[in-house]
Amino acid sequence: MVESTALKTMVRTKCPFYGFALFRNIMVDSRGNQCTLLNGYAPCQMERASKSPDWVNCGFNVEVAQKGLAELLENGRIFPEELKPADSKSWKGINFKDWYNHILDGKEIPGYASS
Repeated sequence: MVESTALKTMVRTKCPFYGFALFRNIMVDSRGNQCTLLNGYAPCQMERASKSPDWVNCGFNVEVAQKGLAELLENGRIFPEELKPADSKSWKGINFKDWYNHILDGKEIPGYASS
């Protein structure tokens, strides 16, 4: 039997890259409006244009970016703060592909139960 951890409630946008800093294939929650796809700390360009962050309509969601996205989906790890176990000082995060599917399609994250 696989134990699951309840998801903490946290409002997220429809962009799996919003609010994270990228270091190689590891994305760490920055708890802000950071865009993972921009170098250094930079706010979401959609938000700066008074639009809601949305990966489907983002200017970075173009064919050129698909190779990098494929690499992240295959090998990336992401560390959303709401998934970190409460009693843990460190954790392994989750596969980026699971996060991507959760944010864009509402799919459950393996090992985490919706509250």
